[in-house]
Amino acid sequence: FFLPVWDAWLLTVGGTLCVLVSLPQVLAYLFSRELRKPPMSLVAMLSLSEVFIAVHWIVAGIQALMKSEPEDGSAGCNAHAIVSTFCGSTIYLYNMSLVLYYYLAIRNTIKPFQIPPFVFQLIVLLSSTGFSIYGLFTGKIGRNRMGMCSLKSTTSLSALITGPLLIGVFMVLACYTRSYINAHIPTLDERGEAKKIRFMRYYSLYILAIILLWGVITISFFLPLLRNVAKGPALIVVETIAHLAKLLTPLILGVLRFNDPLLKDEMSKLVSRRSSLKEQIIPTELGALPPEMTMPGRTESIGDDFGRRISSHDASLIDQISQEMKNSLTFSAIYAIRYYFWHCKTVPPSHNMEAYELNVTQDIVDEKPLDANEFSKFFLRRASVRRPHQESSSGRRLTFEDVTVRAMRPWEFWDLLEEDTDWLDVVSTLELSRNKAAILKSGKADGGRGGEFFFFSDDNKIIIKSMSTSDRASLLAILGDYHAHLKANPNSLIARIYGVFKLRFRTRDDPLFVLVMANTNRGLNRQAIMASYDLKGSTVEREVIKKNSDFAEVLKERKVLKDLDFAKIEVQVALETPTRELLLENVTRDAAFLREHNLIDYSLFLTKVDRSGIEEEHIPKGNPLAMMKSIKEGEENICFNIGIIDYLQTYNTKKKLEHKIKVVRAFDTEVDISIQEPPKYADRFAEMVRRITTDNPSRITGTRSRATTQTT
Repeated sequence: FFLPVWDAWLLTVGGTLCVLVSLPQVLAYLFSRELRKPPMSLVAMLSLSEVFIAVHWIVAGIQALMKSEPEDGSAGCNAHAIVSTFCGSTIYLYNMSLVLYYYLAIRNTIKPFQIPPFVFQLIVLLSSTGFSIYGLFTGKIGRNRMGMCSLKSTTSLSALITGPLLIGVFMVLACYTRSYINAHIPTLDERGEAKKIRFMRYYSLYILAIILLWGVITISFFLPLLRNVAKGPALIVVETIAHLAKLLTPLILGVLRFNDPLLKDEMSKLVSRRSSLKEQIIPTELGALPPEMTMPGRTESIGDDFGRRISSHDASLIDQISQEMKNSLTFSAIYAIRYYFWHCKTVPPSHNMEAYELNVTQDIVDEKPLDANEFSKFFLRRASVRRPHQESSSGRRLTFEDVTVRAMRPWEFWDLLEEDTDWLDVVSTLELSRNKAAILKSGKADGGRGGEFFFFSDDNKIIIKSMSTSDRASLLAILGDYHAHLKANPNSLIARIYGVFKLRFRTRDDPLFVLVMANTNRGLNRQAIMASYDLKGSTVEREVIKKNSDFAEVLKERKVLKDLDFAKIEVQVALETPTRELLLENVTRDAAFLREHNLIDYSLFLTKVDRSGIEEEHIPKGNPLAMMKSIKEGEENICFNIGIIDYLQTYNTKKKLEHKIKVVRAFDTEVDISIQEPPKYADRFAEMVRRITTDNPSRITGTRSRATTQTT
């Protein structure tokens, strides 16, 4: 079987058009960093697969026109077949991955994907490679009845069912994803609704095109049967339609993908930069540089200004929608938690109460029990979209999502909060009018171990972060002893937790578990914080500032530093003798408590503070271990804040295995890795605090306290 002349021309011309459509998307991926992130990385690989299969079609068409087609079973035909099979598999699987990514982006709005993005790529490439090799060694690839070197046509029942079944699976997943996205995106503001409408139109058209085109391709799986009942021109027409459908699939889908705003904008920026570069360089005399390229202090690339004007996106459309959802859901979560603390002032939780549940609905919000004057500035009851691309002229406004907030074991946490009312009022701290920016930044914290979602209150007094199942179980298991320890030790360094909550949103399938805890900085102005350290007492992989790193740049980025960084920068903290003795006494008790409950992996979070820029009313009070004054020479205005954080990790089988693996990797059974058995971890932790503090600053040698003179 060989290709008819008409089909050969069709493959040559159609393949060329496919290359012209898909190749620019691949080139944009190579030159744009934004397009290397998912889902655009999936789109880029999909486009690359389409380029390769289009080249395969062009070569096959030219060979047919030149009457030089390779024989079935020859190396040339097998090479063509492998390329065709591999690229066909990747195109199918990348389309499946793209649909799955859309589904996960909406399902996991607040929590990150459970599947790392590179796994999509790995699965697609390994599956396609395996399928191609299997086809080669089983004789299932070669010249088929349609005249192409590809998968061979067959009349076996399994072969006839497999193709349509795979396409059917994709159609079901694609249609379900569309339905899920439409049902689970809550009402957003005008800007968010416009993006939602735009995405749903784009996605629906994309899926409809695939269903129609792949439906026609499905017919090609039954061509072997048609040959037994149809001959002559009728069969040639059917084969030509099947070829045409294959050609149109990457061509039409490639054109549709240009509707993605990120791809469109990134390609426009690349074109504009090239045009701008020509305009600047061509008229310039040889050896001279354009003014824009020689302007002192200019760090932006040519064309950046124009690029910013034409681009208002920094993420794909689905990621923009997901972020809009996250903003509104986070707003709703913070409001619900704040409402709980406000409600508890009137109806406090009773002793031994297992749970305290409130349904925070739109009706409650309309009564405005909180933020009566400020609430409407940030929330809309229902968004109104007059035109698909209309945006709100009044700025970002976020819709409220009905949420059920369930506080677990509320009395113990409430009792601890009552002791801290001298410096903390949670209802005031979580006031919406001053926390909007903080909420929009939630989830982007540096230095936390266990949280997928992080929220720092604007006044730096409260942290709200998501909890893993194991951390939640660990805390609730020790809660009685935890409460008793903190009550008996008011100067304990263990960061206090004021509530564990289960939040269930109306449009979300999975609940979100969060904890509300005190920030160890207790309301300090962020600008006064000079450096922060996360210290465990280990020296293995405990370094942020690598060799030749720019120290000032690290501080500017507000990175949390670690043990080896502390040893190079601070060496020791010099404290007055009574303060140091009280510190060591409390650290010893806290470490013993954590050891008794089989807990490890906790850290001493130490913050270096410039007190000179802090007003008196903003200096933390009530705890002699807050704002410990340095007695080191040259640090008269320096204080240190400390607290024990991330203390809910039990020494379980997973941690034991992790410890063994790191020991084997280091080829040293005595290596000082972070993970240790609870007794050894507690002893090392207490010794670390003793080692890094002193009451005799004259003994400190080798200090390079650059953080003293370089603030952020």
